[in-house]
Amino acid sequence: MPDVRISSGSAHAYSSFSHIDMTKKASYITLGCKLNYAETSTYERGFMKEGYESVPWSEKADLYIINTCSVTEHADRKSRNIIRKIHRIAPDATVIVTGCYVATEKSRGRIATKV
Repeated sequence: MPDVRISSGSAHAYSSFSHIDMTKKASYITLGCKLNYAETSTYERGFMKEGYESVPWSEKADLYIINTCSVTEHADRKSRNIIRKIHRIAPDATVIVTGCYVATEKSRGRIATKV
């Protein structure tokens, strides 16, 4: 069962997960606005400092950071689809989901802090 962690969007979220030290390959998927892209860059720099190699999401990684969007129903659907897709292609990977989609779903009571 994959380890899934949900973040409410702190730019320092990477420090909470510095104990993850497997093969140290991380992939970053960003949906949405420029702020999400800036946050993802911050996550990537932080994980690189911890020794993680950045790889494309299509390549096998041990850790996936998905920075989601929830501005429209289409964005919600896209976020859900990419989360499911990552679970299918990398069932043993750790998946960290952050961004607007998480905050929206959490406020609706549809998501737990750790799944």
